[in-house]
Amino acid sequence: MKATIEDVAWLVGSRSCEIWDGVFEEHWAPPAKGTMQGIGRHIKADGIFMEFFAIEPSEDGLTLWIMLGAPSKGDKKPIPFALTQLSPTEVTFENKERDYPAKLIYTNIGPGRIDCVLTGTKDGATKRDEFNFRAMS
Repeated sequence: MKATIEDVAWLVGSRSCEIWDGVFEEHWAPPAKGTMQGIGRHIKADGIFMEFFAIEPSEDGLTLWIMLGAPSKGDKKPIPFALTQLSPTEVTFENKERDYPAKLIYTNIGPGRIDCVLTGTKDGATKRDEFNFRAMS
């Protein structure tokens, strides 16, 4: 699907939500040279999980690359998710070779609100997690 980084620039900003016995933060930098980068972290009483991501142009449009976990802990390889659907308020990225998450859907709910839904299968069952992000103050 053909798209430019400006089509998903509404992701820019810092948001958080309570999920999985902690707080998940997501921070997206503004577009530059056709790409966007960001970080996510899940903060819990017993530690922190981190991820790094970028949206970059590809032959088919845009690809979301996600690298899970701390770079200092083992070899990391970014996972590609291809843009498969786009509207002015919603973007879907998919990796059909993965079980979970296989699909990420970001929805611009309104000022200061973006939801992200992860779907796929885990242990043979359908799995869905919803992040209801609100702007960080």
